[in-house]
Amino acid sequence: MELDSVDKAILNAILWEAKTPLQNIAKKLHLPLSTLHHRLKRYEELKIITRYEATIDYQKIGRPIEAFILIEAMNVLPSGKKVYQQEILEELRKFDAIQEAYIITGTADLMTRVRVKDLDELNELITVRLRKIDGIGATQTMMVLKESGHKPVI
Repeated sequence: MELDSVDKAILNAILWEAKTPLQNIAKKLHLPLSTLHHRLKRYEELKIITRYEATIDYQKIGRPIEAFILIEAMNVLPSGKKVYQQEILEELRKFDAIQEAYIITGTADLMTRVRVKDLDELNELITVRLRKIDGIGATQTMMVLKESGHKPVI
């Protein structure tokens, strides 16, 4: 679907102000409320909007440490068993500390974004828990020092 300027304005407003009453968003965008409702329903039907979610302050819930972990996959284990990146990705998704996991291109094969309470938990995740997954070879961890916030791209 090709997005027009109204579509982009609506999606931006919903991304940043999802809890704001739709009547207020319609007024801000100078749209009739019925038009906003109609377009949102169409975005949901087309799976442009797939869910509505909250943004969490991880400091306040005891998970202040954020890191990205690059993972090199071993496609064939010493036993000769083949391991596919998709299988590793599915195993990574089972960890509570892992927010996101991706198959990527470049020198690494997978990347995860993790949130933990402290460095001890991060260490245990990397050196113990991840090592139990067949196919995980070398890892490289990058700690987040400061975040500028998420910017939606529409």
